[in-house]
Amino acid sequence: PRVIAVAVARGLRVVERAVFGVCGAVLGAAITFALLPSGVDAELSAPLPAIGPQEDYLSSNACGACHPGQHDSWHGSFHRTMTQVATADAVVAPFDRRVLRERGRVFTVLEDEGRFYAIELDPEDPSPPEGDEWRDHPAARRVIMTTGSHHLQAYWVQSNDGTLEQFPFVYVIREGRWIANADSFLGPPPHDDDPLRRYVWAEGCVACHTTGGPWDPTTQGFGEDVDTSVVELGISCEQCHGPGERHVALNRSPTRRYALHLRGAGDDSIVNPRRLPHEASASVCGYCHAIYPDDESPDDHVDFRPGTRLADVYDVTAVHRTADRHAHEASLEHLDVDTLDTVEAFWRDGSVRVAGREYTSMIRSGCYLEGQMACTSCHSMHDGDPNKQVDPARASDAMCTGCHAEEGQDLEAHTHHAPESEGSRCVQCHMPQTSYGLLMATRSHRMDGPTASGAAGRQRPNACNLCHLDRSLGWTADHLAEWYGQERPALVDSHESLPAGAVWMLTGDGVQRALAAWHTRWAPAREASDVETLLPALARLTQDPYSAVRQVAGDSLVALGHDVDVEALAYDPAPGPALESE
Repeated sequence: PRVIAVAVARGLRVVERAVFGVCGAVLGAAITFALLPSGVDAELSAPLPAIGPQEDYLSSNACGACHPGQHDSWHGSFHRTMTQVATADAVVAPFDRRVLRERGRVFTVLEDEGRFYAIELDPEDPSPPEGDEWRDHPAARRVIMTTGSHHLQAYWVQSNDGTLEQFPFVYVIREGRWIANADSFLGPPPHDDDPLRRYVWAEGCVACHTTGGPWDPTTQGFGEDVDTSVVELGISCEQCHGPGERHVALNRSPTRRYALHLRGAGDDSIVNPRRLPHEASASVCGYCHAIYPDDESPDDHVDFRPGTRLADVYDVTAVHRTADRHAHEASLEHLDVDTLDTVEAFWRDGSVRVAGREYTSMIRSGCYLEGQMACTSCHSMHDGDPNKQVDPARASDAMCTGCHAEEGQDLEAHTHHAPESEGSRCVQCHMPQTSYGLLMATRSHRMDGPTASGAAGRQRPNACNLCHLDRSLGWTADHLAEWYGQERPALVDSHESLPAGAVWMLTGDGVQRALAAWHTRWAPAREASDVETLLPALARLTQDPYSAVRQVAGDSLVALGHDVDVEALAYDPAPGPALESE
């Protein structure tokens, strides 16, 4: 089947170049159809972005015949399923005619023979239509695409003006619940009279959730004269390896392939991130996993391709990577916290605190600035568990001890923890889970050492107290001073004596509250801490003004064996403490 698919794609591309006008448009539609899943009907395919080979790109169909192993491993990855056509195989949420409410607006979702629809209902009469009555409902919208298949899935429908816009509810896959899209973000509750924020596919999603697009980016959404075509939905081969047309053409020659095999030095007609200098290699992932200045985004540039450096295309150095890597930290220290949104991207020390922006953290680490670290130093798209894509050869401490061999020879002397314990795992101390996103904590990629930090708002929680939640910052400061000679910071009484986890939950900023609540369910913290002593603080977070914080706290209470209706918490704070406590 792969050989046939490749032949079809190549043949269509050759013919497409030879034919112009109307015939070219027809062939373009044929190419799009060939790249879509089986069973896609005209109602579903018509609103989709144009999909097919273009601008030196051929699509993943051209890769599988010669690279079946890599193609199969990619096919099982969450990168491939980042954006999909909304078929029965792609949609994970139950479209079961339930009613969903969001700030005065009411919707229902339903499935009809593998087709998925969202209908906005009359708030005065929010009863979902019965039987086939929905077919004549003027507000019925077919779900066209999905985004996400790992932690959370969003859905795209065609609006009245023809644009693809996000349905205002998402499905949390891990916990199996629908929530309003606004409740998936960490922030204060919106005002009831505020309009629902409208997310348009072409306004920022297309660049990092597809391959080979957009070719003519716009901030105005789809229009009659705007081309937002892509090579493929989702992140496929050419997003990391660059356009493959020249590579495929050259390697039709068996003598060339044999000569490359004998030489064993790779093929310069295609990009292999593992063979690039570390800055260019990291840029392949950084294109989507970076924080850009407010006036820039991947949509603003179409001239970055794998093999080059992001710094040559974007002004990332001005904000994130200066000659003095402490300069950004110093500038953050003088910011007025009260004027900053709680989800502002950086902690006060300059570390990133939003998930999915690992590149921006890594390029500020010593391993990158003073060494040769790249994303491929630890990760592999084609090996290991798709969940984190850690290279099996670099699993656990091996990802660090390959360069830091001396520390690995006597772990206990370095960590002051038993060698087999979580306290002796490199990532627990040097990559703590201090970034937040999608109702969960994720690892920092700053790669620095623990300090007794976290004493003020927007100050990063430290690795020690995220594990020892029931200990104070003063306790941590004492141990770090004794073990590593760190200067002891001046701390207020609460941080000298009270459990850091409880202080963060009760007095921290939004990200601190969410991270502390999430870590109460984390197995290493439950092993190292008496989490039961933190339950009153955790219960208090069920009344938090931020929906995301309430959900994280509720999910942790459920994980700890308590009966909590987290779906209800997503919409309204608990009327009182969820647990009996003194």
